Amino acid sequence: MIIGLLMACSHWSCESLVTDLDPNSIPGTRPKLVVESYISPQLPAVQVSVSESKTIYGPVDNNFISIKNAKVVLSDGSREIVLPYHTDLDRYQVDSATFRIVPGKTYLLTVSANNKLVRASTVIPPAHVKLNRYLIDTLLNRNFRGDSTLRIRGFFNDPAGQTNFFSHRAYIEYEVTEMVYDPVTGSYHQKRVRRRRIMDSDDNFGPSQLQNDINLDGKELKAPTWYFTFPWQTLENINAPSIPDREYSPNPVIVKIHMETLNVDEAYYRFHRSWLEGSGNNPFSEPTVIFSNIQDGLGCFGSYQNGVTIIRF
Repeated sequence: MIIGLLMACSHWSCESLVTDLDPNSIPGTRPKLVVESYISPQLPAVQVSVSESKTIYGPVDNNFISIKNAKVVLSDGSREIVLPYHTDLDRYQVDSATFRIVPGKTYLLTVSANNKLVRASTVIPPAHVKLNRYLIDTLLNRNFRGDSTLRIRGFFNDPAGQTNFFSHRAYIEYEVTEMVYDPVTGSYHQKRVRRRRIMDSDDNFGPSQLQNDINLDGKELKAPTWYFTFPWQTLENINAPSIPDREYSPNPVIVKIHMETLNVDEAYYRFHRSWLEGSGNNPFSEPTVIFSNIQDGLGCFGSYQNGVTIIRF
């Protein structure tokens, strides 16, 4: 009887707490403007996405809706431009030829919408960095019969006398034989097609793709190691009862490998690192606070210079 009374009191207390608490009295529960933009001298345009955060109350909904009537202003200290909204891109954009992005210069972004005003600034990294050498070899992939894996290890020089942050990405283009369906004849046949695939890194798109030069100023740094597993002889199931399985050789041929070394500003580095650290599926991990440099809002306004290395075959 006493236990039942205590449980009833406990239930009443919880209901009272939820019912009587005014969400507006809790700091940080009101929606904020969310702004994300990365500018670079190597990009053909400046793009800015603007949305609004969700409160911690109400149904869970991860579908963020863009704000289409914001005023987005970019300034370099001597001139400014208002970025128009492009419906097809769902972003605010201006061509770089109209508003040039210059290395070493400071840019201020101001966004106003829904009676809110946010701002942020970034300094374009002055140094343009790219790989100065790379090593290519192959490894035997023992997970599948006869498969082999291409491995690329790249190296680049850190600009001396300044704090630098880096990010890396790579993709591969290759030709391969695939089974394709011909709607005219109603049959399948082999055809050479060209594919593009993002390359895996040594920790599968983890934080090692982000680097800094702490205690390594002016040294040669190692980029992430990139991998690509070649398609091998395949037993193709067309998923049609009337079509038997057929074995064929994809005969992969590499066309080119495209690697990028981004010299990024600190905001870019901190935002992406915090996002990567908080994007895992470990239910026992501590919550991660995502970095933001948007004053009175959320998101990131960052910049970078992009050094591209292309290996053609």
